[in-house]
Amino acid sequence: MLKGFFLKFVTSTIILTVVYHLFFHYALSSTLLLSLLFTVIAFIGDVFIMPRISHFLAIGTDFILAFFGLALLSWFVYPVTTVPWLPAFLAALIIMVAEIFFHRYLLEQMKAKRVTYS
Repeated sequence: MLKGFFLKFVTSTIILTVVYHLFFHYALSSTLLLSLLFTVIAFIGDVFIMPRISHFLAIGTDFILAFFGLALLSWFVYPVTTVPWLPAFLAALIIMVAEIFFHRYLLEQMKAKRVTYS
């Protein structure tokens, strides 16, 4: 599980750094904090909720949760007066594509270790 968390953290960090820091010029330190907060919340959902629902539903849910989660977390992490909707939307789209592969990896790991959370 730690390997899966690390993989999700690295993937999220790369995506959020590209979107928030390189495209929208938000501070790198705040982007790293955002990435850590987002990864912890999203990984909990991936481990406990994703195995109970279909893969397709999990991907759609990830987009919605990533979009609103990143928007709200961004509002608290960055010193802005409005919610950064566009960076959150772009990051959520890219994260949704990455989650397709991550979910397959995580489910294979859980099956290999026979981890069930029922």
